[in-house]
Amino acid sequence: MYSRATLLCGFFSLLTFSGISQSFSTFSSGTGVFYPTSDWADFNNDGYLDLLVTGNTGSSNVNSNPNPGGATLLYQNQNGTGFTEVQSTLIPGLPALSNSAVAWGDFNQDGWIDFAISGNQGGVKKTLLYKNNGPDQNFSFSQTTNWFPGLEYGSISWNDFNNDGYPDLFLSGLDSLKQERSLLFSNNGPDQGFSFSQLNTALIGFQKGSSDWADYNHDGFDDLLLTGINKTYTTLNSNNHTSTPYLYGGTLIYTNFGNGEFQLASFNCNPNGNGNLGYLGNAVWGDFNNDGYADLISVGSEYGSSALFKNNQNGSFSAMNGTGIPALNTGRARCADYNNDGWLDLAITGMGASQGGLFTLVENVYINNKNNTFSGTSNAGLAYVYYSDLNWADFDNNGHLDLPVSCGCQ
Repeated sequence: MYSRATLLCGFFSLLTFSGISQSFSTFSSGTGVFYPTSDWADFNNDGYLDLLVTGNTGSSNVNSNPNPGGATLLYQNQNGTGFTEVQSTLIPGLPALSNSAVAWGDFNQDGWIDFAISGNQGGVKKTLLYKNNGPDQNFSFSQTTNWFPGLEYGSISWNDFNNDGYPDLFLSGLDSLKQERSLLFSNNGPDQGFSFSQLNTALIGFQKGSSDWADYNHDGFDDLLLTGINKTYTTLNSNNHTSTPYLYGGTLIYTNFGNGEFQLASFNCNPNGNGNLGYLGNAVWGDFNNDGYADLISVGSEYGSSALFKNNQNGSFSAMNGTGIPALNTGRARCADYNNDGWLDLAITGMGASQGGLFTLVENVYINNKNNTFSGTSNAGLAYVYYSDLNWADFDNNGHLDLPVSCGCQ
């Protein structure tokens, strides 16, 4: 039994995993980016998943350069044997966006997957939608009408929140006025040319966060899980002058009523009292105890935090203690059934909290012990990274999940 993983850290690398030794080894390599976002989809419908990655180029220190260089890389899967970069030929004119986010979604329901992307191009914030032109044009992509405000440091997710059969688009990030935004756009469907209209949802704005969807209360409508940073107040220096805004992180649940109305759920997003859970991290839904209800995990805070929340099946959640999941400062967590035992496991990257106020780099796969606890695999051989992204996928169609890691810094 074996599976493969993908690692990008200033380069693109395929790693082969051995189920016997519980370790990874390098398979191939290529280009990579810092502060990345990645997503899988079969854009050419050949039966193999392709990988889209976007992020920063050059220095990994965004604080020293507010407008760093950027890149978006489309890796076409070569029948599970490797990948070829094809963005220059298939996405002509794609701007080099930094501080960016990307997500696949077939917005016009033509059977060919499209994608949305946001980011910064030389100080100008952009959000763009690219249409897949299908086999008649060699699966190239064309930019559509722009219905969306420009954002950077954001997250993007597709979901049919109103169950009309057409994918809607959620965006978060920092706008041109440096205000955090969380915006939902309804897909108007074929009668209006698959255009989009912004909803007046009054969602709390976030930057540098994540978004995920699941029907946690079983009412038939997917609900929204958000993390990120919001400037809630400013601090005063010794002269009582306003100084740099304090960046406050959070993890929020919005209950979806299906009619464009979202209500902030009552949810203790900081059960450990160790910083602001969701700060420079992410949160994802997953049924970790196989009871049929979506639980959630959230990682990241300024001091290092992680929390697994059990869905109580009554609209509330309880934080689990002693889960074995490391506390993270900057990181990502993704869930999937890694060992095919029917239970969701976790892959985690980031900086973990340690003694003396220091941090250690974390990268591991955590196996679900089927009792609300997880155990890290030993000697996995993965690189230690932070400001990274990762997504599970079976890229070679061998029945075992593979793990791409888009690396920020080592």
